[in-house]
Amino acid sequence: MLNKNSLRNKIKKLFSSNLIKQIGIVIAVTVACASIFFAGYFVNYFASSKQLRSIRFFLDAYEEYYYKQEGVNFVDVLVEGALDEYSEYFTKEEFQAYEQKGEGVRVGFGIGISGRKITKVLGNSPAEKIGLTAGGEVLAFKNFDSQEFTVCENDKQLNDFLNQANSLITLKVAYGEEIKEFSFSKEEYIENYVFYSDSTGNYRYVGNSEQMNLTKYTGEKLNLNEGWGYLRFTAFNGKADGTMGGVGQFAGALELFKQNGNSKIIIDLRSNGGGYLSILCDIASYLCNDQSGKSFVCQKKEYKNGNIAESYAPKSKYNNYGFEKIVILVNSSTASASEALVGAVLDYDKFSNANIARVIIDPLITEEGIEYRSFGKGILQSTCKNPLSGEVIKLTTAGVFWPLSNTSIHKTGINPTLDKRIIANTYGDAIAFAQTM
Repeated sequence: MLNKNSLRNKIKKLFSSNLIKQIGIVIAVTVACASIFFAGYFVNYFASSKQLRSIRFFLDAYEEYYYKQEGVNFVDVLVEGALDEYSEYFTKEEFQAYEQKGEGVRVGFGIGISGRKITKVLGNSPAEKIGLTAGGEVLAFKNFDSQEFTVCENDKQLNDFLNQANSLITLKVAYGEEIKEFSFSKEEYIENYVFYSDSTGNYRYVGNSEQMNLTKYTGEKLNLNEGWGYLRFTAFNGKADGTMGGVGQFAGALELFKQNGNSKIIIDLRSNGGGYLSILCDIASYLCNDQSGKSFVCQKKEYKNGNIAESYAPKSKYNNYGFEKIVILVNSSTASASEALVGAVLDYDKFSNANIARVIIDPLITEEGIEYRSFGKGILQSTCKNPLSGEVIKLTTAGVFWPLSNTSIHKTGINPTLDKRIIANTYGDAIAFAQTM
């Protein structure tokens, strides 16, 4: 029989033995896990490319040591430094907003600013509805509850004000010697991409998220001759169906062109920076003289591996409008899908022997003199989405070429050396000049 002391000693010995075993097990498991972790880390590290290992090393050092890194998005820095000016990184939220704009839905005042100049007023926007037009210079601005105007010094200051404003604002704008004040608010609106005029008047799309209608409005008289129509297309955006989208608006204006007995049309693509490939293909089906009776090639693409792919437009609707002349206006800000549409129209006009298409280029004044060319963007971007995070990177993935002649305008632009039907505008008034073609 054990006495109390011997029992106490045995329990202490047993406890100590189990404790040591438990500690040993914990240490062993910890060492094993650490070994697995570091083994996995090193396997993953050395399985990565040399460039990716360098990026990881830089990112770790950047996040741990870089002074005043708060607010800096490393991915944006990497994209800007490594890729061309047309590639872009989006967070999930940024891409959702980008897609919404592509649908034609916008929230804002509807103006573009460079310096103090108003360079653009978007169709159907709050700014356009109150009569604000491009070309004015913003002298000062104020909020609804402010007594005094703030003098406008630059576009950053003005854009910061516009981005932060959530109520009624007032802009003091100079058009030459005349100074006007415009008061309007930030709103959600459906963008209008088409402005149409002929001898019967001026028309634009107005409405809301339920319906857009081609409506007559009072605007600058363009002095169009009988039989001529003028259609300004501002961007290859608006993916929604019907007149809520860019293609439906374009088609509606052409129907009015036809109803009013016109056969000669001016398509104004000046300062149209392009947009979606699908919209380019649809618009091409109205203006390209393809007689195959089926879908046709409107653009060719060459990818990194050298593979050539073709983009197809729907069956041509060209014959529906009895075109006698198609004159396209471009300038140095006409880019991307706009340049591709010009190429498709010229190619099918040439290969069909119709010879009714002309392109008029406005002058670009540079330090070296006067040039006549469009922007010169002959490359295509595609989006790559991270399914886990929703973030997206837009990458340049292909060079693009005109569909039949295989012409590339990248970095050279559309210019008079390409074709005798491309004409420098030395006349002055491009719309009046177009009607002499």
